[in-house]
Amino acid sequence: MGAYVSNVLDVTPSLHVHLALRMDYFDNKGTYDFDADTTRGAYSQTAFSPRVGLVYEFVKDRMSFFGNYQNGFKNVAPIVQPLPDISGDFKPQQAEQWEAGVKLNLFNNLMVLTASYYDISVSNITRPESIERDGQFYNITVQDGTRLSRGVEFDLTAAPMEGLDIILSYSNNSSKLTKADANVNSLRPTEAGPKNLFNVWASYTAHRGFLNGVGIGAGVNHASENLVTNSVPTGAFTIPAYTLVNASLSYTYRNYELAVKANNLTDRTYYKGWSTVNPMMSRNILGSIAYRF
Repeated sequence: MGAYVSNVLDVTPSLHVHLALRMDYFDNKGTYDFDADTTRGAYSQTAFSPRVGLVYEFVKDRMSFFGNYQNGFKNVAPIVQPLPDISGDFKPQQAEQWEAGVKLNLFNNLMVLTASYYDISVSNITRPESIERDGQFYNITVQDGTRLSRGVEFDLTAAPMEGLDIILSYSNNSSKLTKADANVNSLRPTEAGPKNLFNVWASYTAHRGFLNGVGIGAGVNHASENLVTNSVPTGAFTIPAYTLVNASLSYTYRNYELAVKANNLTDRTYYKGWSTVNPMMSRNILGSIAYRF
């Protein structure tokens, strides 16, 4: 069961505040064993997720500063610990995000720029730990693990002239396990993905003259190297960085559009993966016919 309340307050014509709170109640009835007449794995958890957002319009409809805080959670199922005096019941895993940035609308909305910085911390992560009792070691699970992610995001859309559209984005993410098993502590998690991502696409469509309706586009996708294995016992296994070049050609006449798009023009061999190594598509060309009603 869940309940959510949200409200936006216009404190002044330039200052806007968003307040929200979500409550979730999670009830797992467990698994019932008919033969033994017992139930295992039953547990319930309640979590609250607050959110606060601020927007200040420094210049009306042109420059805004924003900031927000939000909380999220994930339910964690109980386990059976090897020692009866150590509880196997856990709290929900919690994540907290802080973000701040600026948004600019320039040249009568012909250029829109958004830049932000974020900080995400995760707590109540379960991790293994070994303890000694009466000369014997036991592997238990504790819930004090933490993780930190920080980074910047940059998005730009521009239409500097009639028919020309440009979309550009860049992100940088620094992530590490700040309290975890000794084999991965202080290392970058494999699910964090590439540290740097960059994408740009530019397209132009003629709206008059002999080439009226003809459109061309080109773009680049870049990803930095990606760790798919990163631990003390195995070491680091890295997928190399890659850069892809894509292009398109289209023709629009009344309600019809013919288009051809070529992906990975240079036929670059590249891979993606999270704890896996997956080969991606080689050069490929796609054609399409569209009719707009």
